[in-house]
Amino acid sequence: MGSMYSASCECGFSRTVRVGGGMRDHRTNSAFPFYCDHCGMVSVNISQDQLICPQCQSLDVIPYGDQRITETSDAYKSVQWGNYACASSGNLCPDCRKKTMKFSLEMLFD
Repeated sequence: MGSMYSASCECGFSRTVRVGGGMRDHRTNSAFPFYCDHCGMVSVNISQDQLICPQCQSLDVIPYGDQRITETSDAYKSVQWGNYACASSGNLCPDCRKKTMKFSLEMLFD
């Protein structure tokens, strides 16, 4: 079962991101939020062998939860799918580039 999260920052940035996949296609199409130096926050298909930015095809993508873009002070990893997990707060905002972005669960889907 996948989920939809809202990502928001105090600077005004706001976006909805998909985490995971549906019952029928989760083995070939499962998403997780990543940071791309060129495109900002993107949903990368983590079911593929090669993790690439879906917009610019760059291999230079970092999953949220990685210590380079997520503060590790929040021990509870509220955004999870497979081997990927990140905290609900302390995430790098693609707009203001501060670690003030938060993820909030919006809904589940199948």
